[in-house]
Amino acid sequence: MKPKTLAPLALALLLVVASLCSAATPAPAVQTRFALPLTDGTQAQAFILAAPDGASYLVYATAAGDLVVLPLGKTQVDPIPPNPTPGKKKIAVIEDPSRSTWAVRQVLAEKSWRNFATQFHTFLGVIPADLIDPETLKPPPRLEPAIKAASGHALPVLVILDQNNQPIRVLALPTSAADLLATLKTL
Repeated sequence: MKPKTLAPLALALLLVVASLCSAATPAPAVQTRFALPLTDGTQAQAFILAAPDGASYLVYATAAGDLVVLPLGKTQVDPIPPNPTPGKKKIAVIEDPSRSTWAVRQVLAEKSWRNFATQFHTFLGVIPADLIDPETLKPPPRLEPAIKAASGHALPVLVILDQNNQPIRVLALPTSAADLLATLKTL
């Protein structure tokens, strides 16, 4: 059997096992199904299972056929948008440089998340919230959707836009580069 056929089989097997167990215990509900970009450049079919006790699990199969189950903890808000936009996203960090702390500067300077954002998405950059074009006295058109999406939020924020410049999510900037990278990997 080829590795590509193992991934769907692993997911199907998990769903069969879950349905067989449903007679003895309540079956988990599949909340969201989506394509999950992996760090090796491939995509896996993934879904989130909600257990009866309120815990959520991210489940996906790799191209090699490995089944991965990651606990997400007990959440009231689904960590993945219900209808994620396929393809590359536009990523921007909007900040107020005059109020930027040393810890924020360290996170923003880290190359790991920047490299990932550049490789798998369109990274617009770290943008000052008050950036304006001196000729038009308005934000540059390419960056304006991200700056507008961040308005009204406590800075710094991570702004995720679709390819049509529509905001998908505006998140508080994670407090570490590792957490920021992990957040980007969920997009």
